[in-house]
Amino acid sequence: MVGHGRWREMLIVALVLVAGAGWGTAASVGRTPTGVPVLVAKAIDAAFPGAVIKGVEAELEEGVELCVVLLQQGGRAIEVEVARDGSIAEVESVLALAEVPDGVAEAIRTRTQGGEIILIERLT
Repeated sequence: MVGHGRWREMLIVALVLVAGAGWGTAASVGRTPTGVPVLVAKAIDAAFPGAVIKGVEAELEEGVELCVVLLQQGGRAIEVEVARDGSIAEVESVLALAEVPDGVAEAIRTRTQGGEIILIERLT
C-alpha cells in the first residue's frame, strides 16, 4: 500500500510533467536541444547569446510553472529559471572572489574570519 507521503510525491511529479506538456517545444533552435519550450529557448538565446544549454527540467515553484535551464557560457555554469511566457524569473551563477566588488570581497573575508570560501553565487 502506498502511504500518503508517497501519493503526494507522485502527484507532484505528475503535475510537473503535465505542466511542461503544453508548452510547445523547439525542434532545434540554434544550440538548443530538442524538447526545450519555444518561448524558453527564445528567452535564453536573447539573454545569453552563445550559451550552450546543458540541461532542462520542469519545476513548479509557488504555483508557477518554471523551466530550469542549465547553461554553459564562456566557461561559466549558469542556472536560469524561465516562466512559461518566456520571462526570466531568476539567474544563478558562481563567481570567483576576484569577480566581486572590493567592498563585498572584504566583507566576505571579514565575515568568514580566515575560513575557506567554498562558493560565491550571484542571484538575480
